[in-house]
Amino acid sequence: HFVRIVLQKLTSYRMTQIYDPRLEEIYVADGHHEDDWEKVQDEYINIFTIADEIGAKVLLVHIPSKGPWTEDSSYPSSRLGVLAQMYDIGFVDVLPSMQRESLNKSLYYDIDGHTTSNGHKVIADEIHSYLMDWEFINIIDD
Repeated sequence: HFVRIVLQKLTSYRMTQIYDPRLEEIYVADGHHEDDWEKVQDEYINIFTIADEIGAKVLLVHIPSKGPWTEDSSYPSSRLGVLAQMYDIGFVDVLPSMQRESLNKSLYYDIDGHTTSNGHKVIADEIHSYLMDWEFINIIDD
């Protein structure tokens, strides 16, 4: 057990020396992670291109990481929103709903940060609302 702890600490230290993650700069425009953001953006553009070639529609959904959320937390959604707008892609930002609903319910598991069933419901409701507003879903009344 002791050796495992030491190896984890050593590995973690070496990774920060090699890769210099600068986690505090993840949400900084044109910052240290701009190349990483551009790689992600390029992958989304590939998806958009393939979808267009086969006549498929794409809906880009931003699901935020577990809070606490700060002003910087909206950076990914604003960046993805601009990208979606540039390529005329549907976009749903779940952050505002997660912020609002997290005041009343637990939306993420403490142990790993994944969404709980309450979190899944918030996400599903936002996607459903978007699809209904844009008439991607037609409900027939009997």
